[in-house]
Amino acid sequence: MLLLVPRHVLQPMDGNNQQNLTPTPKYNKHLSSGFTLVELIVVLAGLGILASLAIPNFLKYLEQAKIDQAKSLLNSAAAECLQMYRSEGNVQV
Repeated sequence: MLLLVPRHVLQPMDGNNQQNLTPTPKYNKHLSSGFTLVELIVVLAGLGILASLAIPNFLKYLEQAKIDQAKSLLNSAAAECLQMYRSEGNVQV
């Protein structure tokens, strides 16, 4: 495995100037355990783009559901009126 680390970051393991060099961290491990601000902003931007694509389709779906519900209510009301007309001969409005 090849590590692409600048030479000034590497220190010899045994104090001699040999080839077995290990990278030394420049920062504390406790501070580097989370996400960076740039990573969080990129994720939020991606979610915003997905939401901007999904919300119009969802609103169209809600509108179509309301139309279908109104059609269903009208059909059931018409069926009740027709049934009442057939059984009694007149329709009460």
